[in-house]
Amino acid sequence: MQQQPPPPGQAADALAEIRQRQGQIIERALIPTWFWWAIGLLVAGFSAAVETDNGLALGIGTTVFVLGNCAAVGAMAIRGRRHARPRNTLLGGTGVLMILGFTLGVLLVTMLVSFSLNALGTPHAATLGGVACAVLMIGGGPFLTRRLRTMMVDRVAKGSR
Repeated sequence: MQQQPPPPGQAADALAEIRQRQGQIIERALIPTWFWWAIGLLVAGFSAAVETDNGLALGIGTTVFVLGNCAAVGAMAIRGRRHARPRNTLLGGTGVLMILGFTLGVLLVTMLVSFSLNALGTPHAATLGGVACAVLMIGGGPFLTRRLRTMMVDRVAKGSR
């Protein structure tokens, strides 16, 4: 016995449900805004601690930096393991290049600011470089996340997996 196709309304509802669940999976896979803030502030704080030339401040700053990074990355890893993940191909080569480009850009700007200010004799050059890194992470990270979300949602809509 051949099964009859579902009525158009029921098929449309099922398709909408599938798209909604795909959107939820994409959303859970993306880096949340709090992560960008945490990493940016940790970098700026660590840079400031290094420049104090105070052993206690350096020890505390290093401990906070390491534990903070471990906590942030650990929370992301646990979050990723709890839920279904989108296929790697959904991100595509363009998405990978966007992530790599963002990372390289943040590193280059941070180093350029730090080394240039240091060469000019500016006090606290590394701290100012760390602040530049934080600004880029806090401002650029969520922008990158939005771009990646849009790209993945478009791929799902086009049927690319």
